[in-house]
Amino acid sequence: MPRLSDNTTYYQSNIGHEIMNTHNFDDHIIRYLAHEQAFISGILANQTYSTLIEIGCDKVRSFETAAMNNVKYIGIDVRTKLEEQSKHYFSQCQTSKAFFLHGSLADIDRILSDKINQSERVLCLFPFNLIGNVANISKILTKYYSTGMDIVISSFQIGEPANSIRRAYYQKCGLDIAHEVDDDNHYTFCCNDFQSSSYSCDYILAVADQVGFSVTKTFSTKVFYLFHMVRLLQ
Repeated sequence: MPRLSDNTTYYQSNIGHEIMNTHNFDDHIIRYLAHEQAFISGILANQTYSTLIEIGCDKVRSFETAAMNNVKYIGIDVRTKLEEQSKHYFSQCQTSKAFFLHGSLADIDRILSDKINQSERVLCLFPFNLIGNVANISKILTKYYSTGMDIVISSFQIGEPANSIRRAYYQKCGLDIAHEVDDDNHYTFCCNDFQSSSYSCDYILAVADQVGFSVTKTFSTKVFYLFHMVRLLQ
């Protein structure tokens, strides 16, 4: 398997915004993201969580979902230019408590110390195949488990038709795909400064179980899957 980075170089480049430009979303991607928001809303509606953290939030994509469920929202992204845009969206719903923070997956300890009280029950969302940026999933899930948060993982499936949908999407974003890596546990698209994997459901579930997460809610199609994972020791 190629060594994955967090794709920061690509995201912060002049064309980095293309990966989340809605003009590049076909019907498959739009439906995927709609299901993602419905899945999150269904979890938050139970009033179990007081805070939603979204890593790789883009234009604070899940903010309104959190607001509708009276949940504090923290959006995190490596692109600093998104901060001003997030303020615009936050201003449209002034009754909600919301923040945008510059950071990445690795910055969760700093974020928790700055914005989270120990009394808060936190749900952390890894949206729209963000997990595909991660080379060592066990290490990342162990880190997040130690914070006391529950998580939601949203990912593309491996195999067809998911691979074809991803390929068309990346090409539409202007990515020059150099090669593709097909493995039992993952399918990876590789470019010069961008690599993205999708992992098999069985692999993600096995790693989560080893770390100590229990999967309590799932939804899947042939294109994507969504897992709600809670810590076994609360």
